[in-house]
Amino acid sequence: LHPGAWTRLPCVSRGDRQQSLQRMNFGALSWEDWIASDEDPSETPMNVREWMKTNEIKPTELISGVLHKSCRMIVGGKSKSHKSWALIDMAISIASGKPWIGFETVKSRVILVNMEIHRSFLQERIASILKAKGITEDDLADNFYLLQRRGVPASADEVAKLIHKTVHRLGDVAC
Repeated sequence: LHPGAWTRLPCVSRGDRQQSLQRMNFGALSWEDWIASDEDPSETPMNVREWMKTNEIKPTELISGVLHKSCRMIVGGKSKSHKSWALIDMAISIASGKPWIGFETVKSRVILVNMEIHRSFLQERIASILKAKGITEDDLADNFYLLQRRGVPASADEVAKLIHKTVHRLGDVAC
């Protein structure tokens, strides 16, 4: 939503509609409570001796020796070096459990966030990769989702929130 959607001025007209308060008595009760609620526990230093006693569990490997669930991977290269093709291929490979450029994958749910490719060209690319890999749309089952954001202006924070909401709604997903 646009930030203006969060503001209300009671008894003021906006066009032919009169504004009203949507909600009261929510949020932090004081400035101190608000500051405390905004703290990130990961910013609190932890004694290494204590931390080493915790039982950290490794996330599931999505691409053998390359990528774990909830971890990040950056694909870089010059313009027109087929980065998008590689990422679409990676998403299809993980969604189907088929190897990706020679690396074994674990079949998992995937969301491909498209922010640049026209829908018709994306369809062609997906169809081309499916054909080349000998995969059908049925092989992807309910594991491959698209979040179309091309031509939809939004800040990085807004896109991140949308991705998190979508992942939460779909359940266990590797973005």
